[in-house]
Amino acid sequence: MRFTSLGNGVVLVNYDEFGRIVDLYYPYVGLENQTGGNNELVYVKVDQPKEVSELSPTVRFVPRVNALQTELDLGKIVMTKTDFLDVYDPIIYRIIRFYNPESAETTVSLASLLDVNFYSNRVGDSAFYDPELKGLVAYKSSRYLTLKAFCADGCDASYAVGKGDLVEDVKDASVNFRAADNGDINLAFSVTVRVPPGGVNKVYVVYALGKDYSEAFQRASRASPTSVELSFSAWSSFWNVLTKRISSRERDYDFLAKASVAVMRGHTGLNGSIIASSDYSYTSLWGDYYNYVWPRDAGIVAHALDLLGFRGVALKHYKTLPEMVSEQGFLYQKYNPDLRLASSWHPRFMDGKPVYPIQEDETAIELWAVGEHYRMYRDLDDLLEVYRGFVRPAVKFVLGFVEDGLPKPSWDLWEERYGIHIWTVSTIYAGLNSVRQLLDDMGDHSLASDAQSFSSYLKEQAMRRLTHEGRFVRMLNKEGQKDLTVDSSTLAPAIFGMVDPKDPVMVKTAELVEGKLKVNGGLARYEDDPYRRVKAQPNPWLITTLWLARYKAMIGKRDEALAYLDWTAKRATPSGLLPEQVDPETLTSTNVVPLVWSHAEFVITLKFVGLL
Repeated sequence: MRFTSLGNGVVLVNYDEFGRIVDLYYPYVGLENQTGGNNELVYVKVDQPKEVSELSPTVRFVPRVNALQTELDLGKIVMTKTDFLDVYDPIIYRIIRFYNPESAETTVSLASLLDVNFYSNRVGDSAFYDPELKGLVAYKSSRYLTLKAFCADGCDASYAVGKGDLVEDVKDASVNFRAADNGDINLAFSVTVRVPPGGVNKVYVVYALGKDYSEAFQRASRASPTSVELSFSAWSSFWNVLTKRISSRERDYDFLAKASVAVMRGHTGLNGSIIASSDYSYTSLWGDYYNYVWPRDAGIVAHALDLLGFRGVALKHYKTLPEMVSEQGFLYQKYNPDLRLASSWHPRFMDGKPVYPIQEDETAIELWAVGEHYRMYRDLDDLLEVYRGFVRPAVKFVLGFVEDGLPKPSWDLWEERYGIHIWTVSTIYAGLNSVRQLLDDMGDHSLASDAQSFSSYLKEQAMRRLTHEGRFVRMLNKEGQKDLTVDSSTLAPAIFGMVDPKDPVMVKTAELVEGKLKVNGGLARYEDDPYRRVKAQPNPWLITTLWLARYKAMIGKRDEALAYLDWTAKRATPSGLLPEQVDPETLTSTNVVPLVWSHAEFVITLKFVGLL
């Protein structure tokens, strides 16, 4: 299980419930898991050596300083481990504090093993002990990792490089020195420290990454007890300033709101990519993962960051859009964290003719997010390239990708059905209306007028052709037939401002959605949803539940909105991670954790109901 994530834009680390490193992404957030998803092993010894997973550690995430703390009561020794990152560089720091409450000196040993798989591939790695560094250097091609451990008050350290047999070596909480190896390598170190009676000793561990030996070496070689402590002070101060203004009202959501900021920023790369999740655990099941930039998810996350005042982070994402947009003006289904086109199951040829492999709502939602950003900040100069490279071509595409008054068919937001969707229509309406002011202010008055005219016409068409017996339908299929399946996405006309929330059609739609899809307090995606289904009822999702919460607030039923918000908050892990969906009976996650989109919708809903 992924317990928490720490990220600074160039490195993202996931930890398990025992405080061990499990995923290590560099140099792109979400791309190239340099451990291949293999758990770190950590053994400690006072009297008998044990792996930390056997010792029931107390592990907690501290969102105020964005750090992970792991505590172990070893009898004669109390161990506290704090993991954090460098503010700027791809460096993982670890401070291990040993406190001795006894009246006599106590010796404690600790050993750690990290299974390195550069480029997520176990073949062809190399590592060696570097006498100048007094630590380990591992590498393959242009990926380097240095490892160095040292103490504040003297300790005996040993390093080893090996293959699978090294696992047995660390089980006594010490390692026998091995200078070099290659292939499927493991890196290990051990330290033995003496802790005075009633006193403390500290071990410092540094994992520094780089694209060549010099980068990684320099980042690790300058580390000392003083520099690591100063790095923690800088990191914690940085996050404390970022999150101190995040304070909830009426309800105590401070922890989860601050954790959401850490998740959203941590899953945002320095290049502006925003991935859906960093949970690597499903690769063996699917042969793929969620570590992609879905424009829909990313746009909503960027909007949430905008609402919290993180203008620069959101803007960094919007500046990726000209790089990702196609020649025709649309965005594809998803992209890798390096902004290159990612894997897809959408065909480019259907029913004997070429089609675009897209979900048009993704293009529309990014337009909406950019437009809302401009409404908040009026930073015209900063959006010049975004306007020229994305907004203008995307608006022209949306206005041209029309047939008989409605958008041409594309894939739905659930990535399962091809047709004309009320969700897509609603997001197009919102996108065109949001960017109108930007179009006008850039002097593109004719395009702004076209956007206004078409969005108004689109609403009329939706009310006439995407309704049935006084409520919205989720789609028209390829044959033009109405799909009457009750779907939470039919809340979109209200969520995106196309229809007055109190319009009778919207009211009837929402009542049907709540009546048919409510499962153990939350909201399923749609009737009989089979995705990751584990029980008789479909799984409730967090994002859908939060849509209903916002709708309830829109129609003045604030208490009901808060009830759905509370339900969502209770689905968070103890470390403040929100999943995608949960078991309908146990309400535990049945898929990736975290889903960054869930955190974004949580923040948006908090702001909407006035709790943040």
